Amino acid sequence: MTFTNLWRPARVAFAPADDPAGDPPATPPAGDPPPATPPATPPATPPAGDPPAEPPKGAGKWWEKDGRFSTDEQTWLASRGLQDENIDTVIDKLVKGHRNAEMRLGRGVENILDRPAKDQKLTDWMRGQKDIFGLPEKVEDIVIERPKELPAGVEWSADFEAKAKQAAFDLGLNKDQLKGVVDLQIAMAAEQEQAAQATIDQANATMMAALDKEWGAQKQAMIAQAKQAAQVVGEAAGLDQAGIAAVTQVLTEKAGGDAAALKFFAKLGDLVAEDKLVGGGVTRGQTPAEARAEAAAMRAPGGAYDKATRAGDQREIARLKPIMDRLDRIASGARE
Repeated sequence: MTFTNLWRPARVAFAPADDPAGDPPATPPAGDPPPATPPATPPATPPAGDPPAEPPKGAGKWWEKDGRFSTDEQTWLASRGLQDENIDTVIDKLVKGHRNAEMRLGRGVENILDRPAKDQKLTDWMRGQKDIFGLPEKVEDIVIERPKELPAGVEWSADFEAKAKQAAFDLGLNKDQLKGVVDLQIAMAAEQEQAAQATIDQANATMMAALDKEWGAQKQAMIAQAKQAAQVVGEAAGLDQAGIAAVTQVLTEKAGGDAAALKFFAKLGDLVAEDKLVGGGVTRGQTPAEARAEAAAMRAPGGAYDKATRAGDQREIARLKPIMDRLDRIASGARE
């Protein structure tokens, strides 16, 4: 290097006026390959079935903070247009939406029942809501109020009461429903009783008409004979006068009379009169004089009643006493 070269002034180069960007970039040396392009590898797909990741706590907006709402809940909020950062707007929508829902349902959402599960018995589902349906906890808690008065001919059945309680529990019937069933059963029993009584009354009327035709002018005598026969059989059976009266009250042609009983006891009276029954003691149409004679014979020494009283045979006395009373009534002129 010479001294002259050290003092040679430097030349300044300016970019052309129409190329403000300056010199173009240097062309890379020929032969250098371009930089490699990274392969387009898609992101790995998460395994099927994995639940979406829960939002991180403390992140972002109010519905994302502190993990307050799950991903599903956040999705629901978005679907209902509730992901609004203005919380007052959200509250307004929620209040109005909830109130409109209750108005359409006619009740609060807390009073809405779940539907029965698949294959669940209706009674089992109702028992799960027993407070709402008024169902008892157990059969013993069921009470059936007996009617103060039952229709004529209808009697209360303790067996029916027990079975009705069990059926009500099994079928999920509440108190009012069970009462309806019981009232229906009583009404049906009354109808059946009335129908049966009507059939009996019709049959009795038909038979009574037949007796009128059969007995004719002897009808009253045959009725008296039937009553005397009932008295004899009743005394032999050891019935008291109340028991005998219960039998003889149907031996009439008036209302309440039983034509079949009339015919039966009238025929029995024939057998008594013909001494075909053991323990006779009356004859058809026994007169007061005959009754007095028979009573006197029984009380006379050696008579049946005399022997029983002398021996103190209380059983025989009890058997003969109604007979003696009847003979005394006939002897006094009283009608049997």
